[in-house]
Amino acid sequence: MDGPHHQGGLSLVELMIALVLSSFLVLGITQVYLDNRHSYLFQQGQLQNQENRRFVSMFLQQELGKAGYRRSPAIQDMDAAFSETSGGIVKGCSFSPGRAVQYVDRSAICIRYQPRDKWDRDCLGNRAPNLAELAEPYTSTRFVFVEKLYLGSAGDLRCASAQGDEALVDGLVDLVFQVAVASAAQPRQVSSYISSALEDGQSVVGVGYRVLLRSSGKGLRDAVSKTTAVADWKLLTGVEATGVPGDSGQLYLVGQGTVMLRNLMP
Repeated sequence: MDGPHHQGGLSLVELMIALVLSSFLVLGITQVYLDNRHSYLFQQGQLQNQENRRFVSMFLQQELGKAGYRRSPAIQDMDAAFSETSGGIVKGCSFSPGRAVQYVDRSAICIRYQPRDKWDRDCLGNRAPNLAELAEPYTSTRFVFVEKLYLGSAGDLRCASAQGDEALVDGLVDLVFQVAVASAAQPRQVSSYISSALEDGQSVVGVGYRVLLRSSGKGLRDAVSKTTAVADWKLLTGVEATGVPGDSGQLYLVGQGTVMLRNLMP
């Protein structure tokens, strides 16, 4: 007759201990994954803002730097090169004689310039017309590029020209322009920044800009409030950013700069 048969296995206590330990292990791995994912999305949001700021700065430097360019300054003075317009070329852009920069409002500015040659292009990539005078250097022309740079209602930097109106970069919350003017005594030096239409006798030497950018990723700020996130914007502009729409924990970044308009300096 066989002796008593003993069945091997885990006791209930051992099973419970194993479940508890494995649960802690799974929770730890999950937390590491969530932390890494949050860190990755945070870095992507920062990179997105930085890339947008870099593009906005590069674009404004490129386009605003063209303001007031004349193919033949020895032949054409400013009044002859840039006659008075009433906004017929680009909506909202009207210039007094000799003016190449027009302050429209806090988030919009208009510029105009002559093409360098027949291969020169406006902000939308449209080429200058194939005019005979553009084929020869240092010859005057009546053709003028007109551009309006402004903040669109969808939170994008837009450019309007005679050929259309397109968004160039998104992710903008606010954009502020200021015009740098010089005094008659020191025409090459900035005397003040104004946020209004130019008066007679004021000489434009530069355009300042400030931009508030926001990432597309949401829930990245944790416990940081929107007021804290955009505090630098209020310091720079004096405007409380309480009207920022659709805040859902995105990351914010402030950029600023000044483009000196060498073509408009005496």
